[in-house]
Amino acid sequence: MSVHEDVFDGPAQPMPEPGDGSFGWAILSGDVEAEPAVTPAPVRHVEGYALLLVFAARRGVDPVELAGDPLALLRFVRAHAADLRGDERLRSATTIFIGNTIAALRTDADWRATAPGRTPEVGAGRMSFDIDGILDAIAPVPADGDGTGSPAPAVEELAATLGAWAAAEQADAREAAAEREREARLRAWPAPAPAPSGAPTYTRPELSAAEYCGDDGQRIPYGERWGAGSPDPDSYSTVSHPERFAGLHTVAEALIDHLERAFAVTVRREQPGPDGGFDPPLLHPQDGVTALVRVIPEHPDAAPLSFAFTNFPGVFVEAGLLHTFPYPICGCDACDETAENQAAEVEELVLGVAGGGYAEEFPLGSAGETLYSLVSFDEGGTQTGWRSGNGGAPTTIPEERLDAAAATLAALPRGWQAWPRRG
Repeated sequence: MSVHEDVFDGPAQPMPEPGDGSFGWAILSGDVEAEPAVTPAPVRHVEGYALLLVFAARRGVDPVELAGDPLALLRFVRAHAADLRGDERLRSATTIFIGNTIAALRTDADWRATAPGRTPEVGAGRMSFDIDGILDAIAPVPADGDGTGSPAPAVEELAATLGAWAAAEQADAREAAAEREREARLRAWPAPAPAPSGAPTYTRPELSAAEYCGDDGQRIPYGERWGAGSPDPDSYSTVSHPERFAGLHTVAEALIDHLERAFAVTVRREQPGPDGGFDPPLLHPQDGVTALVRVIPEHPDAAPLSFAFTNFPGVFVEAGLLHTFPYPICGCDACDETAENQAAEVEELVLGVAGGGYAEEFPLGSAGETLYSLVSFDEGGTQTGWRSGNGGAPTTIPEERLDAAAATLAALPRGWQAWPRRG
C-alpha cells in the first residue's frame, strides 16, 4: 500500500542540493559586473518521510496532529528514539518530517542546502536549525530505560525556541526590509569621481622579497602553501615568521604620504601614553600599538582614517566612526596571508574611503548593529567592486561615543563624501 506524503502544504519536493543557490543568505561581496545568480524557488516541503507516517499510524498517532504541534512531535520522537535510530531509512524520514514541521511554522521558512552528506537546515531570518542533529539532541538515552520518561529539558527548550522564532516572523520581515532598504541606500551613496588631470597618484612601494623557511630548512611558500587542500589543523594556532608582514608598515606610510599630498587633510602623529593608550582612544584597543597616525579631511562630510601601527607587525585602520579593519586580518599559518595580498586590501580600503566610496550605518534594527559599505574603483573612477559587512552591536565603545556617531551619520543624507583635494 502506497502512502501519500501530503501532510504538509504543497507537493513534496526533492531535497535541495549543496551548490544550487538555495542556502538563503546573501553574499555581500564580489564583482559588481557579475551577473546576478538565479535563485531557485524555496523548498518548504521535502519528500521522503512516508516511513515516519506509517510508524506513527501503527502506534495510534495521527501524523497530521504531530505536524501541527512541534512539542508533541518532539515528545513522540524522544519516546521512540531507539526505534527511530535503529533504522537509517526511518531516521532519515524522521528528520525530514521534523524539518517540514519547522518549515511550516513560518511562511518565509525553507530548507537550506549545506555540505554534501549532511541533511540541509531549515530556517528563516537569521535563525537556521540543524535538522540532522535534532534527533540526537532531544533524545538522549533515558535513565529509566523505557524511553517514556518525562520530557527532557532539550525538548521543552527547543519547542519554546521554535515558538519564539515562529512568533518573530513579522518582526524579522520588517527588520529584513529595513536592512534591504539601508543596503540599497549604501550602494547608491558612494559616487566616486575620477582624479583630476595632474593629481598625485599612489604607487605601492616595493616590498621585501625575503624567503622564509620552516624548522626543516625548507622554504615556506606563503600564499600558496596549502594548494587546493585544507590547512593543517595545528596551523590555526600557529603564527610563523610574523616579520613577513613588516612591509605593511611601509605600505601604510606610503598611503599616508599620498593622502597628505593629494588631499586637503590634517595629519596627526601620536605616540601611546604611559598607559599605552591614546586620547581620544582607539575604537577597539589593541595590544602592541607603537604609533597612531590620524588623517582628518578638512571637510566634515568626509570620513576620517586612523592608522594604528603594531609591533606584530601589522596595521589596524579605523575608517569613519565605528569600524576597525585589521591587517593582516588574522596572520595565522592556516590563513596563509602575505604582505602583498594584505597590502592590496588596505589600499582598497584607504583609497576607497578617500575617493568617496565608503559608507556607514548605525544603529540598525532592534540590536543597534553597525553596517559598512565599501566601493572600490580604479584611478579613472570606474567602479570595480563592492562589499559590505555587518559589524554587530558595538559592546566596547562608550555610550556617548555611539550617540555622537549616530547623530553624525544621521546628518549625512548622502553618506560619507569624497575627500577634498588640494588645490
